[in-house]
Amino acid sequence: MATDTVLSLNTLFEPVHVRIDGAPHRLMHEDALTLEQTLLMEKLGPRVNDLFKKLRDESIVDEERLELDVALDRACRLVLDAPDVVHQRLTQKHRFDVLKAFMDLRAKGPASGEATAQSNTGPKSSRGSSGSTSPRRKRG
Repeated sequence: MATDTVLSLNTLFEPVHVRIDGAPHRLMHEDALTLEQTLLMEKLGPRVNDLFKKLRDESIVDEERLELDVALDRACRLVLDAPDVVHQRLTQKHRFDVLKAFMDLRAKGPASGEATAQSNTGPKSSRGSSGSTSPRRKRG
């Protein structure tokens, strides 16, 4: 008889790093965050997304620009283990890239190796569904 797993936890995390000015800085694994940090990220994430959409649509006001700066800095400090002097040098774009790398790791599940934040604002290609009847493209 098969047993149903109700919960699966992993307490061992491979260190993942973001290189800033050539120096590696650890990117936190989502399960390594405290409950308080997790709740704060859940609060900051949607707000950053809303403000980013306004920025992209050019409908953001000055007060919201400041709010976006503060939210990006705060979220980045939660997920990137780096000295204050490093965080102070990061631009808004850098912070956004760090958070994107964190979110990409979350989506992948257990992480290993090094994270590289590559900004790509274009459409992502789709590999198609596994049940597709069309032949797969050959790589080469």
